[in-house]
Amino acid sequence: MRISFSSSEQSSGTKVVVGAASSMRSEDAPAAGEQFFKYLKAKDLGQEVVLDMGALAPNVAAAFASGLLKASYTFNKYKTTPQKKSPQEITVTTSAPQEAEAAFAPLLSTMESAFWASDLVNEPANVLNPETYAERVKAELEPLGVKVRVIEADEMKKLGMNAALAVGQGSVTPPRMVVLEYDGTENNGVGSAQKQPLALVGKGITFDSGGISIKPSSGMENMTMDMGGSAAVAGAMRALAARGAKTHVVAVLALAENMPGSHATRPGDIVKSLSGKTVFIGNTDAEGRLVLADALAYVQKEYDPHTVVDLATLTGSAAAALGKEFAAAFTNDKCLMAKFNKAAAVSGEKVWQMPLEESKAAAAAVRNTPHADLTNNAGAPGALTAAAFLREFIEKNGDGSDKRKFMHLDIAGPGMPAGELKGWGVFLLDALVARFYEQKDAANQNAPKHACKCKSKNEPEF
Repeated sequence: MRISFSSSEQSSGTKVVVGAASSMRSEDAPAAGEQFFKYLKAKDLGQEVVLDMGALAPNVAAAFASGLLKASYTFNKYKTTPQKKSPQEITVTTSAPQEAEAAFAPLLSTMESAFWASDLVNEPANVLNPETYAERVKAELEPLGVKVRVIEADEMKKLGMNAALAVGQGSVTPPRMVVLEYDGTENNGVGSAQKQPLALVGKGITFDSGGISIKPSSGMENMTMDMGGSAAVAGAMRALAARGAKTHVVAVLALAENMPGSHATRPGDIVKSLSGKTVFIGNTDAEGRLVLADALAYVQKEYDPHTVVDLATLTGSAAAALGKEFAAAFTNDKCLMAKFNKAAAVSGEKVWQMPLEESKAAAAAVRNTPHADLTNNAGAPGALTAAAFLREFIEKNGDGSDKRKFMHLDIAGPGMPAGELKGWGVFLLDALVARFYEQKDAANQNAPKHACKCKSKNEPEF
């Protein structure tokens, strides 16, 4: 769908007058736009529609248009019969159409990245597997200036990524690690490049049968969405590159397919992870934390990031606790939590803090195994023990404290929605970077800073 802006006297098409639009606030406009698109679709007003919204401020018009666009998303590439038509071109009237177009441009860029991520999540597993997924990411992101490195199974084995390899042993398609780097701080005239990047890690299980610890058949078809965390990370990297964000971000997509088979990992197996820590695999359906463990270790070893954030459709207990609306947020840093809360308020993708620092029992539970350093099956509460397991792979200082800020987002609820639009997390991550980790233009050096007062000495200040 195409959206444009004009003054009321310049527009043509089926005109819809929207009452009281001039009083709309920018923060309310996206949700209003989503609801209004549903109305337009139900009324079947034709392919070209003009929304006469009076003297709508340019920024509000742009925000409203972003909501219209978001609600227009469909994934029907495999439908062979004609689908009900919705408006294909919408013109929003405003007193300053050129300003509205300028305000809409970055919103459009992020929306297109979210749509791309949603397409990835919607693809069936016979189409999107670790190999084809890596190919799509490379083809999409390299032209935008993102460095893409695909680590295949043989190299993973040489590196020591045995935890991730264990997950994919039962599949005919071996695992992959896709490493992305975007640095918009180089040669941009506003200061030297960021030495320490922000790191993003995404769980990318393209289909999760549970492996030998096989899942019940009911609902297993939804396990094509178990790569939603990696899609959000890939989509966010696309959004940053597409809008030329002045930031340095690295990412790792941990891709595998968890299947039963003659070579599949068994419950009771012990593997040595990339970090050097050994893991007792008590349940092959607790596979996400295994691929993440090696991805977390790799990104720290290779890039020395100041902050590590992972997104994963990890545990049913997170979804049971918070439903489809909130992601469960586990962090070792209060300031980082505050940043995510602010980014959530801006993006509309909500997070809710869960205990991590406070739970000594969870940390003890993941170490409670007789023959290995850690167990991937530490019991209830599942979301908390999974977060504690992942924290074991954050590098430590000499006194045992965490060397880096860490945020684990369990998106099992919002990352597996019933609706067509998926890829939860793209808007959140884009807002986080734009607000806290992006350099200002040289002409805007005096703009208000959003950084928290508790910022660490290794974290860039913009």
